[in-house]
Amino acid sequence: MPEAPRAPGLFRRMVQPPRPGKPSYSRMLLWGTVCAALALLIGSFSTLFEGATVTITPRAKTIPVDTTFSARRASAAGDTDLSFDVIELKTSAKREIPATEVKQVERRASGQIVIYNNYNKFSQRLIKNTRFETPDGLIYRIYESVVVPGQKVENGKTLPGSIEVTVYADAPGEKYNTGLVDFTVPGFKGTPRFASFYARGKTPIAGGFVGVVKTVSQAERKRVEEELRQEVTQQLLAAAHAQVPAGMTLFDNGVFMKHESPSDAEQEDIAQKTVTIEQKAALSAVIFPARAFAYFVARKLLSETEIAAGDILEIANIDELTFAIAEKEKVDPSKDTTLRFSLRGNPTFVWQFDEAAVRQKLAGKRKDELSSVLSQFASITKAEVAARPFWKASFPDNASDITIEQAVTK
Repeated sequence: MPEAPRAPGLFRRMVQPPRPGKPSYSRMLLWGTVCAALALLIGSFSTLFEGATVTITPRAKTIPVDTTFSARRASAAGDTDLSFDVIELKTSAKREIPATEVKQVERRASGQIVIYNNYNKFSQRLIKNTRFETPDGLIYRIYESVVVPGQKVENGKTLPGSIEVTVYADAPGEKYNTGLVDFTVPGFKGTPRFASFYARGKTPIAGGFVGVVKTVSQAERKRVEEELRQEVTQQLLAAAHAQVPAGMTLFDNGVFMKHESPSDAEQEDIAQKTVTIEQKAALSAVIFPARAFAYFVARKLLSETEIAAGDILEIANIDELTFAIAEKEKVDPSKDTTLRFSLRGNPTFVWQFDEAAVRQKLAGKRKDELSSVLSQFASITKAEVAARPFWKASFPDNASDITIEQAVTK
C-alpha cells in the first residue's frame, strides 16, 4: 500500500539546529560557572600571594677624614665620649721534635711574688737587683726596678699597697726551687721599713737546674719557634674576629699581641729522644660600638645642619679606612682608660631608618602615596616599589607582607 505523502518542510524544521547568535541555556550556564571560578581563583591568588617589596635609598654622604680622635673605656666614658671596650684572649701551641744534642746547663729558678708596702701612704721605689730572702736564707732578686704603691684606705680600713713582680734565684740550681713562701727585704734590715715591707709568693719558684740536658740545634729551635709564633698569632686573630659582639667594630690595627718567650727546648732526662717547645701568646683587641663610632666621627666632620642629635649612622666602607692607635707601643689596653687614634680615608656615612615604622606607615596605603609617606623619614632619599600581583594599586594591609630592602650605597 503506497505511503501517505508528508507535509512539505516539516522534517527539516524538526531537526534544524539552533540559530547562530542565540546560545543555549546549558552553554550559558557553563560559561558562567567558568567565569565565576576564574574570578574566585584570581581573587584567591591575589590574596594569597599579595605583597610588596620597597627598595629604599637612604641618605648618604662621603667626606674625607685625616684626623686624630680620643676615646674612653666604656666603664669611664661620659655622655659625649666615644667609648671603647677590650677583648682579651690567650692560647698556646706545642711541638715535639727530636732531641739531637746534649749540653751542660745552669738555670736559675724564678716565680711570681707580691710585694707589700704597709709602711705609709707614700710609694717606695725598689731598685734593680733588690734582694728578697726566704726564712731558709735563700736569696732572690728582681731584674728591673719597681715602684710599690703606698697604703690605701678602703671601707675605713688601712690596707697595704702592693705590686706583683718576677723574682730570680741568686744562683742556679735545684735548691732554689720552692713552693709558696714569705720573703723579707734584707736591704731594709735595721730600719723602720724592715717590718712593714715584705713579700709573699704567688706562684711556686721553679726551673732551677744544673746538669746535662738533651736539646736541639739553635737553628732548628729558631725555625720551630717561628712556626709556633705564626700559628698562635693566626689562632688569636681568627678567634678575636669571631668573638666581636654584634654591633661592635674591630680594626686590625686595634689588636695588641704579646708573645711569651718559648719554653726551653731541653729535656733533663737524657734517655728521652724528644724535646717539647711551647709558645704562649695573649691578645688584647680594642672594639668600638659601630653606630656610636660612625656618629662620633660624623659629628666631628659635618656641620650642625647636616647631622642632628638622635641620627643613627653607619659607615658603609669602614673596612677601607686606615685606623692607627697613637703611640701604640706605650698603650696598655688592659689598664688604660683613654685611647688616642687616627682615622684616614673617605668614609661614606649612611643614615639608618626604622624599617618596622616604614612598613607600618605604608600598610594599606595607595602606591601613589609612597612619596608622602616616606617624606616623614628624613633619612630616606628615594624608594622604588615592586608589588604582587603587579596590578595591585595599594600596599598590603598587613605590614608583614611588605619587604624593605636597602639599596647598596656606593
